Amino acid sequence: MHANQREQILRNCNDKWRGQYQPDGRAVRVWQKLGPAHVVALLEDAAVAARTDARVLLRKMAMGPWRIGATVHSGGFGDAARGADPRPHITVQVAGRSHHLRCLDRGGLHVVQITA
Repeated sequence: MHANQREQILRNCNDKWRGQYQPDGRAVRVWQKLGPAHVVALLEDAAVAARTDARVLLRKMAMGPWRIGATVHSGGFGDAARGADPRPHITVQVAGRSHHLRCLDRGGLHVVQITA
């Protein structure tokens, strides 16, 4: 990704993302404070299976406002369309739609799947 596109994505992030995490005993505390630059880096380095969806999501994030709904957590509240996600994930909201960035710890946090 070009530096200009990354800067645009970071400018588009809602400044009210701070503190957007759901405390639970299973999340690693350092991951609960991930900021927009970390989320963008995770998408840039997504696993092969998630790479296409990550690129699409990054383009959407470059085109308009987005926010971190919740940093790394398991469970959550779910919604009318689906229940709580038991896997560790980050919730990102883009254009009024929530996306789960499902993660694994493989010597560091890695996005392995993106669901909407």
